[in-house]
Amino acid sequence: MSVKSEMLGGRLPLLDPQALSIAQKEIYDRLNMTMIPWADGAHFKSKTDGGRLIGPFNPILFSPHISARFLDLHDGEEKKTRR
Repeated sequence: MSVKSEMLGGRLPLLDPQALSIAQKEIYDRLNMTMIPWADGAHFKSKTDGGRLIGPFNPILFSPHISARFLDLHDGEEKKTRR
């Protein structure tokens, strides 16, 4: 990974999808099915060419148990809130 792409994680290192724990991999897969397609559709770069999450998505992987509850809340709001 280049120095430029390494900086995409800010203070946190970009996590390699191949090195994730089981809990992190579950969150990674969930993000790839939900938020990443939305971000890509909005022309927001969400991953490196190697599949590492960037922007607000990378930090989500660092606390997978807390992040799972946050994503549950997000999904509930999206599905149950009137627009």
